[in-house]
Amino acid sequence: MEKRRPIRVYIVEDAEIVRRRLIDVVGETPHSEVIGFADTESTAIDGICQARPDLVIIDIQLRHGNGINVVHALKNMDLAPLPKMIVLTNYAFPQYQKKCEDSGADYFFDKSTEFSRISEVLESM
Repeated sequence: MEKRRPIRVYIVEDAEIVRRRLIDVVGETPHSEVIGFADTESTAIDGICQARPDLVIIDIQLRHGNGINVVHALKNMDLAPLPKMIVLTNYAFPQYQKKCEDSGADYFFDKSTEFSRISEVLESM
């Protein structure tokens, strides 16, 4: 039986309590592991380029910069393969969703009502 490679997840979140919860969710999902995290736009872009994750979970509001810029920057870089990107936010307004999707996000989830969907995405990968 062939051993499955873990899904490598990078978290971009400035709130420590949310970041810990995300680490727990990823850790509880079979064949998934957190390989890094960042809390600012610039450290996120640098870290993702170095770590080359399969999936990035990104908050819109960061300590410095924002997650939409991270999505846009990654989409316009020569990363192959490009990681799947989940935007997970408390700002789940239609205009933000459109901006995230236009920038290249694969998923847009509301932190307060759709947190559990992260596990669904991981399990489908």
